[in-house]
Amino acid sequence: MAGEAEVSTTPTIVNRFPFEPHIADMPPQQQYVIRNLWNAVFDAQSAIPILKTQIDANKSAISTTNETVNNNSSSETIIQVVGSDYGTVNNQTGNTVYATAQSDAGGFVILSDASPIAVTLTAAPVITIPWACSFLNLGAGTATLTPASGTISYYGHIAAASMPIIQGFYSIVAFDGTNFWADSLPIATSLTFGAVKPDNSTITIAGGVISAVGGGGSALDFSQGFMLMGG
Repeated sequence: MAGEAEVSTTPTIVNRFPFEPHIADMPPQQQYVIRNLWNAVFDAQSAIPILKTQIDANKSAISTTNETVNNNSSSETIIQVVGSDYGTVNNQTGNTVYATAQSDAGGFVILSDASPIAVTLTAAPVITIPWACSFLNLGAGTATLTPASGTISYYGHIAAASMPIIQGFYSIVAFDGTNFWADSLPIATSLTFGAVKPDNSTITIAGGVISAVGGGGSALDFSQGFMLMGG
């Protein structure tokens, strides 16, 4: 019909259609559609093994890359978040001997006794990093932290064999896989901190000791890494 676009009845590839006798009596337009649908299905099926080969090649390349990355050596230590033991309290009041455990990581170990307290800092392989915990000494007996292996370093003492914690002090101790590192600070109270620099006092330094005269007194013992307060 004049003015209408002529619809081609020739499929893209007709020699791949195996059912020509079955559509011979159909209108040309329907034959055209069926042939092209068949060709599309045939093309999709033909592409599957090609795509699979490409995917397998990409998987192999990714695997090779991962192996190369994993085999690279690095001195970096990956620090992970302490697990479910974070925030625990291990009350050792009344005990004069204690050895730390992996479960102390992220928690508080409470020490309190009138006699000296011997604390063994258990090391690798029993303790694995990351590992750090806090020690609070509430008793009159001095608690001495001694690494089972390696050393402990704190203010004024690098690679020491042990570290004391006197009454009223706490210490945070961390393990790097070989040695221990710590600090030791007084437990904050208004009484102790009010005596550091009273009004009208004179502070002098002699022999590594800081003294306050007049209105109160205080001393800083650098050899032990802790502060002694007095009123």
